[in-house]
Amino acid sequence: LAEWQSVWAYLERTDSKLLVPMVVRLEATSNHRERCEKARNLLAKYAGEFRRLTGKEIVLLQPGADGTYLPMPGVAGDAEAYEKRWEYLLASGRVVILPFTAEAARIVAERGARRQPPQHNKKDNTNDTNVWLTLLATKDAPAREIVFISHDTSAFATGGELHPGLRKELGDSQIHFCLG
Repeated sequence: LAEWQSVWAYLERTDSKLLVPMVVRLEATSNHRERCEKARNLLAKYAGEFRRLTGKEIVLLQPGADGTYLPMPGVAGDAEAYEKRWEYLLASGRVVILPFTAEAARIVAERGARRQPPQHNKKDNTNDTNVWLTLLATKDAPAREIVFISHDTSAFATGGELHPGLRKELGDSQIHFCLG
């Protein structure tokens, strides 16, 4: 959270925008849904254990707008709340979602078949490749500064540095990388 607060402060201070590939938004929502599902399953497991040991029911509640307490929503409700946070970010004007490129599907398949980075380290890196293709599509756009941020060093880095094959694809683009 602290990292994103500093990114947000930077965006405001420099009047910059955060460009997010569509695949990142979709993957983040799916990951959030999966984490919610796991947490709910754990809660259900321990609530069942508590019921077995004590004979008492645990009911999870959340405060309602009118001060009453309501049953917590299921995973679908959690995912909807997560999507609302994306809508808030987009409404701020500081976050821009970059669509898939027209050629992305063909290029992703070709790169995967050749095991070309960023697809070489994992079984299925189509999302990483879509992120990379989105970056390549924006690298020559007029901008003050482009910074690529990723914690997925296995997809984009070798020895803590941008993979040499990916660096070559960028040519002389002045993109800054924060990997790790």
